[in-house]
Amino acid sequence: MTANVRPEPYNRVLIIGSGVIGLTTAYLLLERGYGVTIIAKDFPSTRHLPKIASEASGALWVPPARMVQPVKQTPLDPDVHHAGQIAMDETLKKWSAYGEERYIPLCKDSRNTGVYLREVVALSRKKIDRASLERYKQMRGFRHSFSLIKEKGLSDGNGQLKDAFAFVGPIIDPPKFGTWLIQECTRKGAHFIQGAIRGLLTQQADALKMTYGVQFIVNCSGLGSIELAGDKGMYPVRGSLLMVKNDGSLFPKIDFCVEGDHTSFGFDEIGQEINGCTYLFPRGENRLMLGSFYQPNRWDHDVTLSSPYVQSMLTQCKNLCPRLSVLKDSDIQVTVGIRPARKDQFRVEQDPYEPCIFHNYGHYRWGMTLNWGSARDLVNLIDNAVTSLTRISSHEAIGKVSKL
Repeated sequence: MTANVRPEPYNRVLIIGSGVIGLTTAYLLLERGYGVTIIAKDFPSTRHLPKIASEASGALWVPPARMVQPVKQTPLDPDVHHAGQIAMDETLKKWSAYGEERYIPLCKDSRNTGVYLREVVALSRKKIDRASLERYKQMRGFRHSFSLIKEKGLSDGNGQLKDAFAFVGPIIDPPKFGTWLIQECTRKGAHFIQGAIRGLLTQQADALKMTYGVQFIVNCSGLGSIELAGDKGMYPVRGSLLMVKNDGSLFPKIDFCVEGDHTSFGFDEIGQEINGCTYLFPRGENRLMLGSFYQPNRWDHDVTLSSPYVQSMLTQCKNLCPRLSVLKDSDIQVTVGIRPARKDQFRVEQDPYEPCIFHNYGHYRWGMTLNWGSARDLVNLIDNAVTSLTRISSHEAIGKVSKL
């Protein structure tokens, strides 16, 4: 449907969850003319300590050209599949491309939107194959040169790095972007409720519709879907980033992103290997995020700078970018987020048992890349449901008239 305002009585939606998936879905529903109510335990703010998973992400948009080849299972999450490990099919490329389409205009007002356009330098321990390079040429501002390492003041790790390329793309300051989404949704008429919903949604759909005055319910609760959707395929992945000032007072300011290969940061207290990726991502105007590692099936936030694997991650970041060698422990803040991974791929669909319920969750660490595209597909599903319900109502009305 293309009208700016949905026809009664099918024009109000309840969204559960205020992460980037929930807020982006709300934003696009409001654009289509729906009335939206959002309920969540916490909402984004400009604070530096995250309360929701979206705020603790590296938040670098991933181009479609880098979402082509299957991503093999790695020690990050053995024996499971999730959005970062399945074959990056046409749907993911479409969603990524739509994300760029929506993010690029927001880069013109970065201080308010939290979306910045930056050069990303990707490093590799092996030569990049020709087929990959042909795909990468599609990327905005693509450059392929080993000299990028020296140009950016990086280290090749005593010859360990063999290749490098760069492209230009959006990177998001999650707290600022989340705050902007809330402001825009509020301006468009959304209502926000701080609270929690417990139990299976399918067993309380009618009660929720009556309580909140809606016709549709969208579950964007991430790990909350274990309870709300009975999804046993959902599981947590703990991730951690280190945040430092990036205003030029500690080291020459870094205004580009660096993305290294997957690596190991050692072992945790129970002997599990800690894997991740060494990277440097500017956040907003004056902060820098160093990362990152991922630990499946960990719910706790108990990560400290003194942890050996955190120290290993910090050391690898300093080795990669020598200007960071001046950092002292007192300069560093540890941030931790619990990401919503799913054994199957993300879930974007109408509930098979309760047609007034829709699901949009399980994006793992790809939420800031896939949010716009998956939200658009979700809104299209609701549009289709409205069309079907409107047609049924019309037929019923015609039937009643014909009996008179």
